[in-house]
Amino acid sequence: EQAFLGKNGVMQGPAPEDVVKAVGDASELYASYGLTTVHDGKVTEGQYQLLKGAASMGLLKNDVVMYLIPELAGQFLTEQGPEALAAKGYENHLRPAGVKLFLDGSPQGKTAWLSEPYYVVPDGEKPDYRGFPVQTEAYVMDIMRTCVKNRWQINVHANGDEAIEQMIRCYQSVLEETGSEKNLRPVVIHCQTVREDQLDRMKEIGMIASFFLDHVYYWGDYHYESVLGPERAAYISPARSALERGVSFTLHQDSPVAPPDVMGAVHNAVNRKTAKGRVLGAEQTITVMEALKAVTVNGAYQIFEEDRKGSIAAGKAADFVILEENPLLVPEERLRDIKVLETIKAGETIYKR
Repeated sequence: EQAFLGKNGVMQGPAPEDVVKAVGDASELYASYGLTTVHDGKVTEGQYQLLKGAASMGLLKNDVVMYLIPELAGQFLTEQGPEALAAKGYENHLRPAGVKLFLDGSPQGKTAWLSEPYYVVPDGEKPDYRGFPVQTEAYVMDIMRTCVKNRWQINVHANGDEAIEQMIRCYQSVLEETGSEKNLRPVVIHCQTVREDQLDRMKEIGMIASFFLDHVYYWGDYHYESVLGPERAAYISPARSALERGVSFTLHQDSPVAPPDVMGAVHNAVNRKTAKGRVLGAEQTITVMEALKAVTVNGAYQIFEEDRKGSIAAGKAADFVILEENPLLVPEERLRDIKVLETIKAGETIYKR
């Protein structure tokens, strides 16, 4: 990842015309999975210009909300508050929406920042190895202080429970320091090893959890056997616990880590079955309707567009999909097999199978 994205990246990128074409291809791919609104979760200045150019060429079929690296926030988040940014709307299906910050790595890479050691520590590490932070406390506080004062929404990549703790601790401190009472809906992206006591505090702050439930299928067995061990692995992405506490949550897939297959996300939230067939945390399963709400109603709420998206109702945008089967009626183990027949964006078909 850092070989391409890092400041001293050593990987050669493709030609500009190939990149622009790829943006259009990606938009069509997302549409084929039924996605009418898409997040770009880390936008640099070059990527911002690329997306803006692709948008002006009419290559975006879906709405794209951008979460900018902190250095760009003051330049492009010109409206005060996420409601104002949402109300201003999209230009050629593109708009800035907030700030993105990274606090740790990933459990499967054993770089997530945990409060307890990894079940099997990586070769060469001490027995108490539990990952590490990627930002200083002072930097995190500074970014969050700036976001709260400017009323910018922040999305924070935090997989390990210690990274989640840092987010909650710093954000709560900034709220107390500034006396802010505005609900800016800060989002914990991945939120994979969140604890119950942390969910309680997230609820008080108004934080949203965005779970990557595909972790259960793709890496659940590895989590169980090596990363977290049986007990902690069974509690990853605890959607049921969030639901019971009234913590709003969404489901995402972090493409290209996994394909943007929304019905696959719904399937994994409902079944929580690993690639080897092991059910990982049966008590954290949710119903089909609850999972569908997470990728529609809750998704619109997360980006302050609940007044115009997320459900089919008079006065809202005509953004919806036609599925080949009713997910409420098929056997739950077949949810991931349901195909999108057609995707409609603002009343216009943007994909047809």
